[in-house]
Amino acid sequence: MKETEDMLASELNKLSLQERTKALEDIHCVGQDLEETPELVEELLAEFDRTAQQQEQHDPTYKMIAKRYREYIEDPSFRLKFIRSNTHNVGKAVNQMLHFLRNKAKYFGNDCIGREITIHDLNEEDRELLLSGIYHIQKDKDQKGRVILYFFSEFLGSAKAETFCRVAYYVYFNILIPIPEVQMKGLVNIFYDVSKVDELPLIPNMNLALTIMDMVTSLPIRFSARHYCLKARQEKLDLFNSLLQSLFKSCQQSYGKVRSRMHYGSDIELQYQLRSHGINTDSSPINPKGGLREDIRNDWLYDHLRRERTIIAYTPSIQPPPSEEPNVDVIAPDELWLPRAKAGDVETFHHTVDHDAKGLIGRNGKAHGISESRVSQAGADEKHHRSSNIIENAPITPTFGDIFLGRGRVLQNVPGNIHFRKLATEYKDEYEKAPPRRRKEIVSEVGRVLSTDGRRFLKQTNTGAWVKSSDKEAKTKIAQFFRDFRKK
Repeated sequence: MKETEDMLASELNKLSLQERTKALEDIHCVGQDLEETPELVEELLAEFDRTAQQQEQHDPTYKMIAKRYREYIEDPSFRLKFIRSNTHNVGKAVNQMLHFLRNKAKYFGNDCIGREITIHDLNEEDRELLLSGIYHIQKDKDQKGRVILYFFSEFLGSAKAETFCRVAYYVYFNILIPIPEVQMKGLVNIFYDVSKVDELPLIPNMNLALTIMDMVTSLPIRFSARHYCLKARQEKLDLFNSLLQSLFKSCQQSYGKVRSRMHYGSDIELQYQLRSHGINTDSSPINPKGGLREDIRNDWLYDHLRRERTIIAYTPSIQPPPSEEPNVDVIAPDELWLPRAKAGDVETFHHTVDHDAKGLIGRNGKAHGISESRVSQAGADEKHHRSSNIIENAPITPTFGDIFLGRGRVLQNVPGNIHFRKLATEYKDEYEKAPPRRRKEIVSEVGRVLSTDGRRFLKQTNTGAWVKSSDKEAKTKIAQFFRDFRKK
């Protein structure tokens, strides 16, 4: 612990008084934004062009990229991202752009260098990691108006290094970097340990950590503050600090090192320390007990897809009707949210990704935060499916509001499953105190509320098709939730 803090102090001492002051102001949320004028931007772009041309003459790789994708790499808005991430240092900006292009080719292929990466370019494992909760963009910004990104190592699991790199690219380059405040103010990054105090956090090995760092440092983003929040247990602190020291030694970027802070303690203490650095914890993805808030999990991703006017379409084998919305990206549900649809399905379902479509229904059957006229798109879809699926156990098309029986992180992150857990949680205290007969009534009541809202319990057959589960299976699922909650 002390070694890491001494290392950070040593890095600060290497800076000039002006640089040190800027670093301390950034970490304490009082730093200055990047300032630009049209004249300065024009001058920086001209200098960038001259430096890039010199690089092209001496670097065969860049020469090949420039020849094939010149329009893409010479786009002023593209180059400005690197200029701003390096605080107007053009030499560093050109080097970072070359690093970025090489990594983009490495993880997505040469053919993808000259175009934007989309959700289509992420494979199934990438999308599962994206949905796991490893990243969270906080709704509220800090007191300086800077965007806050959380990272949770506990969700690293066993995914490959290239999976982490592709997901990092998508989150940073597609979602964060286009935000004007991120380019001009920088990004606040919070590593938060969500493991229990008596458990060791899942720490990536050195090779994995360095690979992820290599990708992140190639992206045109400036970290104006980094906070490492750890629970107070010596074994885990020694383990994490050892890794952090190695990463700091491997990283040549002093800018990010001197803007890093270590925080130790309980969850309440950690959140208090974050507040002292200008970070609003009211909309934090961490609840006071240290767990992740399921009610806002992945909301940032839903918001991004809604802004991109993305439409989820069933079934891949049947083309959906032309959308009346211009410039709409259509993707198959198995590419992101819902389980894979099979060719035997006979309907096509399309639905604009909308935060309101996830309207959470309370015990009175009304939605939280949305009007009664928009209680649930799933309800209207359910009426359609009830009329078109008269045959019992006929394959049906899932919707966002459905609850999927089965295991796996992807299924648990479907909006319908998240809503089910939230609703059932409202009954947990009553269930815990109730006698056996009343518990059965509570299970039935939860089922009725879900059914009234048009939500179905679905199970997958051996052929891969989705069918509606029986009432008995649905009640078993609900009762299992309460039993699992009691065990926890």
